[in-house]
Amino acid sequence: MLLAIACKHGKPFFEPIVDMLELESDSFELNYEEQTITLAFSANVEVNIDIDIDADWIERVDSRSMESHEVSFMVAENDTAEKRIAFITITAGSEEHIVTIVQMAAPDRMLLKLTHQNDTLSTPLWYGDDVTGRVEWGDGEECRYV
Repeated sequence: MLLAIACKHGKPFFEPIVDMLELESDSFELNYEEQTITLAFSANVEVNIDIDIDADWIERVDSRSMESHEVSFMVAENDTAEKRIAFITITAGSEEHIVTIVQMAAPDRMLLKLTHQNDTLSTPLWYGDDVTGRVEWGDGEECRYV
């Protein structure tokens, strides 16, 4: 008796390569002040980034990295009484993610102007809830008051 065993060899099975895009965060809620935000993400294909055409208050700041990506944007101070919203679209191959940027309206502000005639002036101390601002020294120099 002769026993023969044969194996049928089929084509090897390969998983299809899928475009992938992973974001650390897809939403930012910001206060009204000028600031920089950084989008961190990973992708296995070429990435394209677009900013709303109406969002001229967001400017891309170029940076470089190898596989993980970080793209920074300078968000201008919102000096209006309205909250504003913009969308940044990140496309990697067939994958697309939309990041929502919400910036709060500027708070009601009080302008305090001091005029002095001495050679020097120190920043006065102010007390109260949420007292912040900017000191403009009059010679082009300015600093944040926190």
